[in-house]
Amino acid sequence: MVVKQRKQSKYGVTWQLDADIDACNGCGRPFHKLTRRRHHCRRCGMIFCNACSAQRRTVRGSDNPKRVCSACMRVIDASSAA
Repeated sequence: MVVKQRKQSKYGVTWQLDADIDACNGCGRPFHKLTRRRHHCRRCGMIFCNACSAQRRTVRGSDNPKRVCSACMRVIDASSAA
């Protein structure tokens, strides 16, 4: 729990708890320990599967590109294009 609190503070978002979700917020497919793992979007804090969070963008709290969901990627790309 300490690691999640540190990351929440670093990225400025509240992370969705792993125990709160059984399926990806993007595609709705269920998670499985071995075949479909949970990944937090570093911009919104929600949990997604690898396919729905495979993009990397620079986010608050990091100089290096981090995992973001498809929705956050579109927002980041649109704001950087403006």
